[in-house]
Amino acid sequence: MDELTQILENTDLRATAIARLLTLIEQDSDIINRHRAAGDSGPYMQQYVELRETNLARLTRLLEANGTIRADLHVAEQAA
Repeated sequence: MDELTQILENTDLRATAIARLLTLIEQDSDIINRHRAAGDSGPYMQQYVELRETNLARLTRLLEANGTIRADLHVAEQAA
C-alpha cells in the first residue's frame, strides 16, 4: 500500500496532510515574498518557488485522489 492510499483511507491522516501542505505552501510564499522584497531572485529563492509548486501539486493530488474535489491549485502573485 503506498503512502497516498494510506492517507486517503484514514480521515485523520488526510486532514493532517492537507493542513501540513497548506502550512508549507504559506511558509514558502512568505520566504519568496521576503526575497523578492529584498530584490533577490537568485537560485535560493528559485528553490522555494519550485518547492511551493511541488507542494501545490501534492495538495492537488491529495484533494483529487478520492474523486470528490476537482482542484487546479496555483499561487497568484500579489502586486507590490
